[in-house]
Amino acid sequence: MESKTLVQIVTFSRILLAIVMIACFQPHPTILIISFAAMVLAYISDLADGFLARKLSVASLDGQLWDSVADKALYIAGAIAMGNQGILHPLLVWAMVFRDVFTFATRVIFYEKIELIVDLKRLSYLHCALIYITMTAGFFEMYTLIKEGDFTNLWLVNGVALLTFVSGAYPSVKFLIIKKAPASSS
Repeated sequence: MESKTLVQIVTFSRILLAIVMIACFQPHPTILIISFAAMVLAYISDLADGFLARKLSVASLDGQLWDSVADKALYIAGAIAMGNQGILHPLLVWAMVFRDVFTFATRVIFYEKIELIVDLKRLSYLHCALIYITMTAGFFEMYTLIKEGDFTNLWLVNGVALLTFVSGAYPSVKFLIIKKAPASSS
């Protein structure tokens, strides 16, 4: 198997795992565990694909964009799954989905200048971490609902989701501002 093919399989597995996650995010303990396992495996694939691409010397801009597609598939699946179960407020579901569509569109439109957002990478990492925290909190909320517990963390899920949106929207807006700035002459 070619190195590039291996990396692509790891990347695209995240899309399949997103489908499993959203389909199994149900108020049934066993099925919810499958959904949670899919999220964990998707997170591992998110870490592994870039690492493998660099290690196997097959990293490319195309690979970065496909990685972004796989990320968006997972993030959107998480937002929709939590929204379907009433865990995430509908406006936050919309905001998270819109932010991901907007970000991806920005990357595609300005494909040739994508390296300009490298300085915004830290915010992207923060955004990614907040998404996984939001989804994990959503899983705990669903588990609490299944067990009919008195504890609720809806405020945490929705609060972190709002931070996720803000941390994710800023780099996109910043990139648009960078793109409008005239090129410096040296």
